[in-house]
Amino acid sequence: MSQSRHCLNLSELCNKILNIDNNIQTVTVISKNGRPIEEASRLGSKHTEERHEMFFMSHALEISLGKDFDDQFGKVNYTFTSRDNLSVLSFPMDDSFMLIVYQSQVGPISLAMKIKSLIMHFQKLV
Repeated sequence: MSQSRHCLNLSELCNKILNIDNNIQTVTVISKNGRPIEEASRLGSKHTEERHEMFFMSHALEISLGKDFDDQFGKVNYTFTSRDNLSVLSFPMDDSFMLIVYQSQVGPISLAMKIKSLIMHFQKLV
């Protein structure tokens, strides 16, 4: 599949996930180094680009470190971070990661299952 078609599909995937629930604020696909590849968002960012990159890199590192235990415990399906104001779901995707930032009042497990289903469907198409 061509790179432009793959990016189009990532854009479509991000928008589909963004539309799962109105409480989802941002959906970002990042490289394994924490660089943004594709993003869909309801809101403008309140953070500087440097803070945004640090946020992405910290989540990429967290998932990458988790892969060290894949042989012992199995692959990471997703990670969940709960903060006072926001929650973050992170999903490994081949050579990248998807981060979903949403308002904390949404139940993480049912949301994670819906997102994982869309990601798996996307990966079958690519």
